[in-house]
Amino acid sequence: MHWHAPPGTASWEAQKGDGNRAALKAMIESGTCPAVVAVEEGKPVGWCRLGPAGSFARLRRSRKLWRDDRADWAIVCFFIAASHRGRGLSVRLVRVGTALAFRSGARSVEGYPSVPRSARMPAAFAWTGVPGIFEAAGFTRLPLDAGARRIYRMDDPGDQPPPLNG
Repeated sequence: MHWHAPPGTASWEAQKGDGNRAALKAMIESGTCPAVVAVEEGKPVGWCRLGPAGSFARLRRSRKLWRDDRADWAIVCFFIAASHRGRGLSVRLVRVGTALAFRSGARSVEGYPSVPRSARMPAAFAWTGVPGIFEAAGFTRLPLDAGARRIYRMDDPGDQPPPLNG
């Protein structure tokens, strides 16, 4: 919910915990929360949140990430269950999410992964993904300095969107 938070630290603090859970549930139930979910044996094990770039308030306010030539859609969040990390699930979620975006009319999709400071980034800091996820999914790094984040982009391949089976 970080990307949806209205301006100001106080509003973000007020949303933490139950507030975020309730807001996310309302978005999912209203159908305004494009995402892909990985399920194993009937239980969710992974999540990738994406959507039209303009739908993320914090992204719109970011001086480094919001540009005139930005992508139509953005991938902004991942969650992978600890038992399923390190298996390439994030890459599969990006591929399926990107295919969903293109099928929904997007011309391009961006991701803003965190740049690891060590070989293995703690999961709590990798919620926007890491560069290797987007590289493995076929995204191209843009030559922009976005500080602690890099910008990766994939343009619609035209008549041949990526397969939904990731």
